[in-house]
Amino acid sequence: MSHAHSAPSSVYMAVASVACAAGFYGTLKRLPAHVRVFRDYSIADLVFVTLSTLMFAFACVQPTLRSAVCEELSRQPELMRNLADTGLNIDNCEVYFERGVVGIVAVMSVLLICRMQFTLLVTDYYSQLLRTGSGADYDELSGDESGGQQKIYLLPSRDTQSKDGPLIYAPLPRLSLADARQMRATEAYVSRPSRHSHSNSLPHHHSHSSHSHSHSHRRAESLSSSSRQGGIALPIRQGEGLVPERKQSRKQSA
Repeated sequence: MSHAHSAPSSVYMAVASVACAAGFYGTLKRLPAHVRVFRDYSIADLVFVTLSTLMFAFACVQPTLRSAVCEELSRQPELMRNLADTGLNIDNCEVYFERGVVGIVAVMSVLLICRMQFTLLVTDYYSQLLRTGSGADYDELSGDESGGQQKIYLLPSRDTQSKDGPLIYAPLPRLSLADARQMRATEAYVSRPSRHSHSNSLPHHHSHSSHSHSHSHRRAESLSSSSRQGGIALPIRQGEGLVPERKQSRKQSA
């Protein structure tokens, strides 16, 4: 019987240990997947403890249970003698039982409120990790093959120049949510081309030196123009052009 009762508690402690370890590691490394494991465990455990407390309180208010507990205590004379200093006897057993249940439920309620606040903090932290894009590197690696939507930030224009002018793309460092709000940037999504289509669009008859020269020239021109027209925070890879080389692609196809 002792082994049967200890098995569920051992499983519960093992699951709690794994979830806490994953959450601690995810918090240190800012890994949303690990933090999510601890968040899901915290929510499930909070629901389980809350339901257990409610069931315990409901069972203890039943008169049948109080009578059964007091009757069992009356059959333990040694235990009753030890509890005589606290004022407990057969006559006031049910009163003491009710007070004890109220005290236990009150303590459990305070603990549940504290755990609920902690779970909300973990959930908020997990949402912040998703918003700041701490797992963006993984998303980029997994999305390069099949393509998908990529989030960018549209920066407001710094002057009153006509909106019909050309739109300038400038490379900017990856922005966090706080930086984007400070710069009054607007979120937008663009289609991310696959790696295969991007490699096919590059000309094969140009040398690497001429391509690097034209790429650096376009980057310098874009950076100088971005101060007048605004920019888009669009992360690029090393060796990737900012604007597709349409003219060269047309010449090659012709």
